[in-house]
Amino acid sequence: MGALKLVGLGVALLAEAITRLAPKDMRGRPNSPEADQVWQHQEGVTRYRVGELPEGEIGRMEGTVRTHGRTLRAPLSGRACVYYLALVEQAGVIQWMERDGVPFAFEDTSRAIIEPANASVALLLDHREQLRALREATRRQDAMLARHGYNIPGADELVFYEGILVPGERATLVGAGRRELAGGSSQESDFRSPPPTRLRIAATDAAQLSIASHRALR
Repeated sequence: MGALKLVGLGVALLAEAITRLAPKDMRGRPNSPEADQVWQHQEGVTRYRVGELPEGEIGRMEGTVRTHGRTLRAPLSGRACVYYLALVEQAGVIQWMERDGVPFAFEDTSRAIIEPANASVALLLDHREQLRALREATRRQDAMLARHGYNIPGADELVFYEGILVPGERATLVGAGRRELAGGSSQESDFRSPPPTRLRIAATDAAQLSIASHRALR
């Protein structure tokens, strides 16, 4: 949620600010765990438009998430998305997390293809479910627990959180990419001009990829 300068606010104003900034059902964990690190990674990075980022250079871009091929279904809510992060807490301690993503388009006046594997992502964890006993688990909760071997001591009083990145939402991205032929074929151009290219951005050893949903709370 970021550092809030609340010095001088009275108790009533402080309570009002917290109520306004945090969804009522999210309690203490409105954002993905690495959200603060994502914003720190993006701070101060030179801003570019998607079509102007030099190949191999790290830059900061703001744009809109679009589909590029298939989408995913989030494991708890079943919502369509291009990336999700889900976690399970017990007594306020994260027991495990799972995440997945598919390549998606990111555009302003131009378009890039984003490979979200190994990215750090700031998401609003806007879906919350509570489970008091394993025998009461829903089908989707049970499937998530099974993927992790039900390896939670006690396995009761669990809280599930889920956040997603969806087509149509705004996001800020920091990373570096390489140019590739748009559409994958040089036949898309004539002999008088170079073939059209687009940027493909992925995390590498030399350049971390971070993605911040504008819906995440700062």
